[in-house]
Amino acid sequence: MANTDFLNQGGTGAATSKYNPRLGGIRGICASLVVLYHIASTGGVLPFVDRPGVPFWGWLFSGLELFLPPFFVLSGYLLFRPFAKASIFGTPKPSAGRFLMRRVLRLLPAYWLVMLVAILTLNLYSVDGVWYFLRPALLLHSFDMDNWPAGIEPTWTVTTEFAFYIALPGIAWLIGRYAQRATEPWARARRVLVALIPLIVLGWAWHLYCSLPSVRASTMYGVSDLAFWPPHYVGQLAIGMALATLAAYADVTGKSPRFWELVRRRPNLCWLFALGLYLLNLAKPLGDLSGLDGWSVAQYQLDHLVALLFAGLLIAPLTVPDVRSRLADITLTNPVTNFLGRISYGLYLWHVVILDYAVGEGNINGRTEPMNQFEIVEAGFQMGFFPLLLIVGFGTIAAATMSYYLVEQPIIRLGHRRLGRTNEASV
Repeated sequence: MANTDFLNQGGTGAATSKYNPRLGGIRGICASLVVLYHIASTGGVLPFVDRPGVPFWGWLFSGLELFLPPFFVLSGYLLFRPFAKASIFGTPKPSAGRFLMRRVLRLLPAYWLVMLVAILTLNLYSVDGVWYFLRPALLLHSFDMDNWPAGIEPTWTVTTEFAFYIALPGIAWLIGRYAQRATEPWARARRVLVALIPLIVLGWAWHLYCSLPSVRASTMYGVSDLAFWPPHYVGQLAIGMALATLAAYADVTGKSPRFWELVRRRPNLCWLFALGLYLLNLAKPLGDLSGLDGWSVAQYQLDHLVALLFAGLLIAPLTVPDVRSRLADITLTNPVTNFLGRISYGLYLWHVVILDYAVGEGNINGRTEPMNQFEIVEAGFQMGFFPLLLIVGFGTIAAATMSYYLVEQPIIRLGHRRLGRTNEASV
């Protein structure tokens, strides 16, 4: 969830570092829909909440979880692109030190601010020493689901992103060594794509292990702690890296991959298939809809495949230059979605903190004991979905806007001054 600067492809030739409004818009939409999903879950309108009278549109909302994986595809696409170009054409690789420092400056300061606010206003009753602050500050909280401080539950994705940042230079080096055994650029590009297959397999294998009944039985909600560890979304990152490889090849050669030509002819076909996958995800054809713990192993595997394909199909058309799509322009390049895209990281970081404030959680509301998930959902249901949506929606936008202009942007500018403005995975 950390990238807000996007490479803008001008034609089939070289990329520039200009802001791409379509990629910005898709981030704004995805972040907003993830926020809506959590509000709907707390408001008791999703079908896996054991409550009579769940509305039909609540069933439609239950698939909004699919709008999280596209963020990992975007990260793979944006960050691997200069590494892919180096592997295919022998151009200089991005400096690993500069790359990591830029990512640290982009990812951690806003997260640390949210973490401190959440601990001091929601979890003060639980603080038992310095380690209570250090564990989430070092991104170790994601490995122990039972000890997540209230308000920062979604930040397991920050751990996943950061792990990807650390691993990417090494992964890119290994892929480059393999790719450069070939002599022609097209053969090297093919080798890069082949080298990404093990990452997709790793993500699937991890998901399969997490879906085993014996593993799921150890947790209250039927979702293993391991499902929030970094390997779970490595397949989505690999899809983004594959899209980056196609873009890097086209940047230098000026040749369009066959996939690009198909997208140019049918620009909305990918989104049509993504819609079909969304509806398939709602149906849950291979498992019980009564609750997460009732889903079969087969349904878990189908969920993983659907999420992988949905994320790739949603983002892929936006990585192809010169695609004319009125639908994409209307939905992604308007001022609202682009503004939401700019503050999308803050939307994601702050929304659960604001949600907890609204339902009465934490010492800021005078509580001395934390609410469990059932109590939070009950409080949200009593408040009502629409009042909760209004309060949390506006509160989150306000917090994210202040975070963007007072924390994120000043630090990004500082990073540009200290590290120099380059085209390599900019802050």
